Amino acid sequence: MSVLLLTSVVSIAADKAASFRSLPASEYEAKANLDQVVMAVDAYDTEEKVKSAFGKINPPRYSILPVLLVIQNNRQTPLDLHGLKITYRPRGGREIEALPASDVKYEGAGPTRPRVGGTPRYPIPLPSRKKGGPLWNNIIEERAFAATMIAPGESASGFVYFLTEYHGGVTIMISGLRDSVSRQDLFFTEIPLTHR
Repeated sequence: MSVLLLTSVVSIAADKAASFRSLPASEYEAKANLDQVVMAVDAYDTEEKVKSAFGKINPPRYSILPVLLVIQNNRQTPLDLHGLKITYRPRGGREIEALPASDVKYEGAGPTRPRVGGTPRYPIPLPSRKKGGPLWNNIIEERAFAATMIAPGESASGFVYFLTEYHGGVTIMISGLRDSVSRQDLFFTEIPLTHR
């Protein structure tokens, strides 16, 4: 009976994470509205929020702060995000660039133990299975912000990840948005954000 209950709880958590959807950018507290582009950020720093987006995977436990980024394009032309750059700056601290989502799974894994001395067990090296750490899960990359263009009237959302143990007031800096028709850079903006 307890195995069935545990399976149901895990299944419900997985379904909740699988159905994760962001809100419109205008509905978040930390946002900026410039030149008909609304951008919002939200730190996923509590157990409840992390579980709603990642299920059993808990990046903040390994000093990875997921920050949801939502960009709404209300312009008449598409936004080009190929040069998008997101940085995190604590008060009085230095800027931290977002980690590539593909690197997050290596955090918390610890070093691998090298083989020392002796002859190999097999005459031909056999492929070995890489052992992953606690963040070794596809959901990290699936939830990452990956948009490179946003059509007029559309929005895009996803997570950017920062390696930090800081808690408190920070500034999320966003740059590199371009008008895809004129090829002009639009703006550089800073969004204040407080996280636990």
